[in-house]
Amino acid sequence: VWSMERPADADPMVLRRGDVGFSFNHAFSPGSDWLATADGSGLAVWPLGRQYPSILRVQDQRGWSSLAFGPGGEWLAFGDFHGTVNLTPLEGDVPPQGHAVYQGEYMVSSLAVTSDGARLLATSQLIDAATVIPLDGGRPSSLTGLEYGYGGAFSPDGRLAVVAGSTGRDIGRRLYLVRADTAEPVASFEPPGGVGEDVTFEDDGRILSCGPSGVSLTDPSTGGSELLFDGICGRFAASSDGRRIALVETDVAVSYGTSGRVVVIDLDAGTKRNLESHGDEVWSIAIDPTGTVVATGDREGVLRVGPANGDEPHLLLGHEGRIWDVEFDPLGRWIATGGEDR
Repeated sequence: VWSMERPADADPMVLRRGDVGFSFNHAFSPGSDWLATADGSGLAVWPLGRQYPSILRVQDQRGWSSLAFGPGGEWLAFGDFHGTVNLTPLEGDVPPQGHAVYQGEYMVSSLAVTSDGARLLATSQLIDAATVIPLDGGRPSSLTGLEYGYGGAFSPDGRLAVVAGSTGRDIGRRLYLVRADTAEPVASFEPPGGVGEDVTFEDDGRILSCGPSGVSLTDPSTGGSELLFDGICGRFAASSDGRRIALVETDVAVSYGTSGRVVVIDLDAGTKRNLESHGDEVWSIAIDPTGTVVATGDREGVLRVGPANGDEPHLLLGHEGRIWDVEFDPLGRWIATGGEDR
């Protein structure tokens, strides 16, 4: 069954009823909330009125690595293990076919978008470690001298970008501040929490980052940093104002990701809460723009979505294997997940 409201790239929904040799006389109810089918086993009536996930299949056999919504939720960008960045429209009577906006040479480790939706920032862990991609068809710009890019973000005004990376495998990671239009370097920082995979800006232009020694807040105008969380932070996400942080705390610092437990930090209230309801095998994490809802993906492919106060989350099943990335639509309508099952 194909939904004409979903992206053109989405898989059809397969209705399964065991070993059926043939079926006939399919009929939708008025309004299409139900589908009736007849086959050799009898009559079946299928509910279509509730929400089902849209599945966008990645052709790369090694899976999906990173996601980013457009600022108004009008499209979804995703990067794969072959360095391709695709953009899939999510609006229109029938959302049109998606297309590739960039082709790199190695796995896309993160994606970020400017607040006006004009540019994407893609990081990679080998060649073209940090690339600014104009979505008007202009020529991409790469940060020279950087060999490994782990995460990136644009400043609120879109003039600058920050990249978590290093100039070599055995060289310590730093935060690199670059121009958003040319990827030219402006400054670099070594925050006290170290540098891991995730980095973002607060509304006031300060930079939040996490690493093997905790979560740091860096002021790029002075280079000064403070430690907000003391512990091993694998992944993290922040509310739109940067004042509430959800992170994955781990027991062992590794070079690229590991699973752990969820901690939510409220910077205004000065509180820290462990979200035991999400388990201790969390791999990816997101928090909605208001800072009130947390979504996590675990090693087994379970997506949990629940209040940031730790109440029992909803379980959303469907992935087979690890969920690499979780993202909220900026308008709070959708959640996108990317998994190793493509």
